[in-house]
Amino acid sequence: MVAALSVILFYYKLADNIYDGGFFAKIGYGTLSFATRAWKNKARRRFPEMEERVRVMMEEQRAAESRKDCSPDEAAHPTADVVSYLAALLSEDAYRQKKLERFGYHLGRWIYFIDAHDDLIKDVKKGNFNPIALRFFLTKTNIDDEQLLKNAKEYANGLLNMSIAEAIAEFDELELELFAPVLNNILRLGMSASQETVFKGRNKNDK
Repeated sequence: MVAALSVILFYYKLADNIYDGGFFAKIGYGTLSFATRAWKNKARRRFPEMEERVRVMMEEQRAAESRKDCSPDEAAHPTADVVSYLAALLSEDAYRQKKLERFGYHLGRWIYFIDAHDDLIKDVKKGNFNPIALRFFLTKTNIDDEQLLKNAKEYANGLLNMSIAEAIAEFDELELELFAPVLNNILRLGMSASQETVFKGRNKNDK
């Protein structure tokens, strides 16, 4: 299942790159997409519902990001929703599935927002969609305003703190035994460390 999911996600990520890219990017990603289509179709035959959820998620993501009034919550929802669905697949117990769904949703929000936070300056300079930039009306002309940028990054950090806190709360109620210490360290230490790195430093691609 993990291999199938990887192929499906890779294929639709390529499709998204084709949609967003320039002429030469479309050629390169289009060639790669054509080469991986057979793998994606094979994965779809084995896991049709999974492929459909990912496909719909990508369409919803694109639709949300095309709106000029798209809020950060609305932008994060498609990613959060598909991670919620995937997390629920980890158990056949109805109670655990509900917990895993909620855990996955908040984890998905964190994943979306950490990416938006990390790419904030780069997205503004390249004219790409970014919900944090949209929320603070950041543009190429004011991206060097240190106070405005600081406000935007602090807001993004707040969204991340809320998402990780909710994810941890749901995780604690799962009462896992296998891999629990490792997952606990990732949630409480690893993700927080990644978040702090993004908040304090600029990605090398920002400059």
